[in-house]
Parts: sequence; structure tokens; C-alpha cells
Amino acid sequence: MAKKAKYLYRVKDWLLLALVAEKLRLHDVIQLVLDNLCLFCRADERELPEEARDCIKDRDWARIQDLRLIDKNLLNKREFYVDEIFKGLRLLSHQVLYFDGGILPNEKIFNTYQDYKVAACSYCRSLSSDEFHRELISAHLWPLCAETYKERVIDLLHVIRDMEERTLVGRHCNQLTHLYDHLRRMCTGLEH
Repeated sequence: MAKKAKYLYRVKDWLLLALVAEKLRLHDVIQLVLDNLCLFCRADERELPEEARDCIKDRDWARIQDLRLIDKNLLNKREFYVDEIFKGLRLLSHQVLYFDGGILPNEKIFNTYQDYKVAACSYCRSLSSDEFHRELISAHLWPLCAETYKERVIDLLHVIRDMEERTLVGRHCNQLTHLYDHLRRMCTGLEH
């Protein structure tokens, strides 16, 4: 069950499941809660994010807080996700810049683009460097520096999805389509 329920955070009051899982010692379910909670953590904050509270009553909220779910491991996982997301954005930045300049990647670089899903597929309407960098600037993600990003992983994923939606033309995908899908899958454990 736990392996299939990757979007637990979409369920109302999903953090209550942590109390049940803790009581019944359901380690897979606790891990599922932690995997979802990681998306809502801010850098260096060990308090439960208020956004995850939904309609949880004060008494239950206090009990969930007593579980001390946010620890160094969870914050390290958040940092890993942020680093990987910014690495993907940097690779896409290089890819569109080189493409606009008529510079073709060597096989090693192209394989890296494919691994991070920033290589254009045969159906893509490729982003221009100007278009992509304008989107990064308007989303306040430029310059691309993971160390300065202190907000939630889920917000970063939503920003990338919004950038992708604004740059789509017709039915064609673009590099942001594939990058967003790759990052979303990575952060929800749906990849590999």
C-alpha cells in the first residue's frame, strides 16, 4: 500500500496517519509520511510546516509535533532534492544556451542531458535560451543557486510546472515538460 500512495499529501489531514503508523509500528507508512513531509519542509526548520496542518485539531497537532518527524535526515533529503532540481535547471540552462549558439553537445554531455531529462525529444518545441532565462528570472530562481533556496520543495516543483505551462506552444512538449516530470517523479519516489 505504502509504495503506491506517493501523493499522500493530497489527502485531507494526511499527517494524522503518522500517529496511527507510530502506534502500530508501521515503518513503511511512517516512511511514506516522511517522504511526503519532506516536500513541505523549509531549510533548517524543524517545526512542522503549518501548511501541512489542514484541519487537524490542536490536540492531535500537538501529538504529531511530539513525534519529532523533522530531523536532520529529513532536512538532508530536502537539501538533496533542492540540489538535484537546481542541477537539472543548470543543465537545461547550458543546453538551451549551447543550442541557441549552434554548439552540439558531445556524447557524454548529451547522455547527461538525457539522464536529467533536459534533452529535447523528437516532439519538443525547444525552448530558446532567452525564453528559459526570462522564466527563471521572473520566478526569482536566477542566478541558479541551490544553497540560497530556503523554501519548500513542493513550491519549487510548482514553479517549474508553471514555467513549463507558460512556455508550451500547442500540443508540443518542451525540455521543461520532461524536466518537471523527471523531478516530480524523483521527489515522490516514482522513479526507479
